[in-house]
Amino acid sequence: MAIERPRATGFYATFEGREYHATTSDANVVLRVYDGEDVPAGFSTSAIPTVAGIKTVARAAVEKLVYVKSMCKWQGEPFSIVAVDGTFLYVFYLGEKGDWMVGQPGMYRTGKLETCGYLEPSACDEIVEFVNPVPTA
Repeated sequence: MAIERPRATGFYATFEGREYHATTSDANVVLRVYDGEDVPAGFSTSAIPTVAGIKTVARAAVEKLVYVKSMCKWQGEPFSIVAVDGTFLYVFYLGEKGDWMVGQPGMYRTGKLETCGYLEPSACDEIVEFVNPVPTA
């Protein structure tokens, strides 16, 4: 089954029937709403530029909590999807051809062994999500 719009790698919490990208600790979950999404009542403004609102709730109050690892291949090489921004995927390269990959369009080196960049989803193959449930209590 093809994924049209993958989720970024990370935690996702379902709260009051809606799924949110989230961060979590032992006791709490911070829910995030991004620019362009409807911000529910009770959310406060965020200092993060692309986040329209945040809300901290007790971990036990969420209906479902999962960790999603999103991956794709581009030109036969593996990537982790770390953000989904409009029509692009922001990815980290996971393969062994770092010197070759940094020379590809849209790719750049962020450290000695890290290459990342933006890809169009239509240019990617094998977009998959691995979903692992996380206990809420």
